[in-house]
Amino acid sequence: MNNRPVSAGFESLRAVEIVGRETEQAQIGAFVDAGADGVRALVIRGDPGIGKTTLWQEAVQACRRAGYEVLVTRPAEEELSLALAGLVDLFEHHASDVPVLQAQADPLVRGRALLAALRLIAESRPVLVAVDDLQWLDSASARALRYALRRLDTEPVSVLATTRLGSTPEDPLTMADLLPPGRFDAIDLGPLSLADLRRVVGRIVATISPRTLRRIQDVSGGNPLFALELARSLGGDDGGASSPGGLRLPDSMQAAILRRLESVPVDLVALLETASALARTSVGELRETLPDVDVDALLTLAGRHGLLVVDEELEVRFSHPIIGSVVYGRMSPLARRALHARLARRAADPDLRAHHLALCTDEPDDEVADLLAQAAQRASDRGAVGLAAEFAEHSVRLTPPDDADAARRHALHHIGYLTAAGEPVRALGLADRLVARLPPGPGRAEALVQRAQLEDDDLETGEALLVRALQDAGADAPLRGRVLDQLGWLRGIFRGDLMAGIECAREALAVADAVGDPEFQMSAAAGLSNMETLAGMPRPELMAKAVALEDEIGRPPLWSGPRVLLGEQRLWAGDLPGARALLEAAVADAASRNHERWLPYSLYDLASVESAAGNLVKADGLLRQALELARDCEDAHVESWIFYRHALAATWLGRAEEARAAAKRRLDAGTRRGERPGIARARSVLGLLALSEGDTATAARELGESVRLLDEMGFAHPGAIPALPDAIEAFALTGEGDAARELLEQLGGQAARAGSAWALAALDRAHGVVAFAQGQTDAAVASLRAAASAFAGLGFRPDAARAVLIEGRALLRAGQRTAAADALAVARDAFAAMGAALWEARAAEELDRAAPGRAAGALTPAESRIAALVARGAKNREIAQALFMSVATVEAHLTRIYRKLDIRSRSELTRLITDGSVVLSGRPLPDGDAPAPSQNV
Repeated sequence: MNNRPVSAGFESLRAVEIVGRETEQAQIGAFVDAGADGVRALVIRGDPGIGKTTLWQEAVQACRRAGYEVLVTRPAEEELSLALAGLVDLFEHHASDVPVLQAQADPLVRGRALLAALRLIAESRPVLVAVDDLQWLDSASARALRYALRRLDTEPVSVLATTRLGSTPEDPLTMADLLPPGRFDAIDLGPLSLADLRRVVGRIVATISPRTLRRIQDVSGGNPLFALELARSLGGDDGGASSPGGLRLPDSMQAAILRRLESVPVDLVALLETASALARTSVGELRETLPDVDVDALLTLAGRHGLLVVDEELEVRFSHPIIGSVVYGRMSPLARRALHARLARRAADPDLRAHHLALCTDEPDDEVADLLAQAAQRASDRGAVGLAAEFAEHSVRLTPPDDADAARRHALHHIGYLTAAGEPVRALGLADRLVARLPPGPGRAEALVQRAQLEDDDLETGEALLVRALQDAGADAPLRGRVLDQLGWLRGIFRGDLMAGIECAREALAVADAVGDPEFQMSAAAGLSNMETLAGMPRPELMAKAVALEDEIGRPPLWSGPRVLLGEQRLWAGDLPGARALLEAAVADAASRNHERWLPYSLYDLASVESAAGNLVKADGLLRQALELARDCEDAHVESWIFYRHALAATWLGRAEEARAAAKRRLDAGTRRGERPGIARARSVLGLLALSEGDTATAARELGESVRLLDEMGFAHPGAIPALPDAIEAFALTGEGDAARELLEQLGGQAARAGSAWALAALDRAHGVVAFAQGQTDAAVASLRAAASAFAGLGFRPDAARAVLIEGRALLRAGQRTAAADALAVARDAFAAMGAALWEARAAEELDRAAPGRAAGALTPAESRIAALVARGAKNREIAQALFMSVATVEAHLTRIYRKLDIRSRSELTRLITDGSVVLSGRPLPDGDAPAPSQNV
């Protein structure tokens, strides 16, 4: 049987009919039909060439026909480092709807704006977010889309994506975890059957022998793109294909495409090679690059051959990325270098010129190496740190080996860019290799300092390396000072030897001031200020100096910076607005520069502020985002820090087992690394969890150990790791009065020295708790009211509610039941509004003890107004709008109403009100206050 070609020409891969995917097409049809039913996603997964994009394109067209607003992006691998490339593509026709696509926007603001834009479009028609090759979506776009997807539910927004099986990550949006249950589906494309492959290759050859077809199936693995290329390679000559062993087929898709390319007209070669070297290009750019050829005619010819596609925006791409890779790879090394040399000469953009110079230069060249180093710095400045790392790597490669100083300098920059780009593991390996090959002396000492800044999982090794660096620094006083600066940070902040750290930091600052190096001064002043503040001896002028230097020279590349540390200090001092302003700015700055090292730290610190303010759900979201980023970057150090705040947020939100697990991970990491502050933090949160559960004995044990460690390390600021006030409460309520009074005296001394409004409020609460435990109810109430007022004035809602809770208990003990019930109701409602479930339950239990009448069915005025609206048929959102409260507060009130009345549903509540079984108290609700009953369940 002959293998005759259908025609002499080739058809675009885009035009291949969908074959053998009936089940998948039906699944896509159901997905399109369900677009109005709320947020959902469908991901088409498979190997390159298996047909993902063909199905995706059909689904996109089906959605357009069904009236969807379709937002499309088709990211490429080389665009991974381009911040927001995906969002820019998606919203190129809706720029006014998303005004914060620019890189400098705060990621949270950007996420909210994206969410608002999707909701706005979805008000008038269903929306499809279509992403081809999801694995190449840039991290900034993925982060914003994740934020929006988490918060969508009933809105008609659908996501359709393709992704390669085995890519890392396959789904940077993690849609299976983000979307509500039942809203995520996937199509895993497998190989085509023999019969389906016959239909596919029938577009290329009119007849084919069964043996040849089976051979194509065996070699292609049922991959339609590969099968097409194999069929094309048969051409019009049967070559003895019908005889045993006479058929010679390529053994890979690459070989098949190579054979196909051998048959294209020679005039196309230069165009194809230029397009492959430019990656993403346009008709205009190709015209400029190839002025001596008819680019338009060649593009038409390349389209007929199924090689290149020109879209409506006149952008040019290969019909499949594999073809571009094969075109580029089949060029000889000399031809490839010559092509990049031509492109470099024509490139007006200095960074594009540097890119082509890097790819056309093999031998060391100090001029090109310096150009690439400058390009890396520019890329870093505009937030493209991944591209900066790529440029820097070429700079290292092209540095002449006899220029040891330049080689070391470029290598250190490369390590820094890799760290900023979220590749600390690779950066650490390069730093260790650099240190190993450098001879003893000042040069190696500088490398050792940067190596220590990477803060890997082995603090003991890091300290040993810095001790070596001190020896290498020799008589170089400025260098010795920088080593001491890093050694102070490591010993004081991370290992918990605060006095040793302060000693190193003081010497380092003296050297920095003598030398006058601003970057060195900034680090030394910030480090010393932070450690002395932790030691209970704040020197605000030192941090002010460091912040002024940051304003002058910019944020340091490898640590969080003075402004972030100042934000922490303001939090410890009780200045929530000041802390929030600094830390929100730090998050926005990190996101605008795509600095994957800064961002999780900044989110972690901002979550601390929101948690302290009682914005617990928001804090929890920030911490999950920070943890996700840390894991993406394989940054075990910052991940272990985040577990502490994660455990704290989970504790306040009443997720006890999750809190215990996170605290244990922080405890294990601190123990393994010899990081005593981490151990103290973990034990403090375990103690708070036990307090919230009413287990005062466990609380006293955990908090007592935390306080012991803090004393041992020299930590004496009660706001930094707030174990001491909680330990006083635990010991007092356990009956260990002597221990509680001893710690109370210690807290008094620390609060006086720290100059912290929060610490003074905590001291009032501690006095009140101890007085309560001793039966001195009048003194207890006075101190606790002062504490609650102070905490509330500062904005620390959880702390204020805890003070009111103990005040209510003291009033109850004094026999003042009405006042006690009022206080306990305030505490319960405050905890409920924050979502502090365990503390709410404790307050509700005390309230039932103080006012059993309420538990038997008497509703408070606020509860009565909500119950009245429920009886009128209003839904929770409508009630929240009518009464100017959050939906969460309405839900918390309803939970208490159901518990009081021993009912389970709105219908039961309505019946009890209608038949008079429940009498509503408080101001009557006018008819005008009630929204019209919702028609939607």
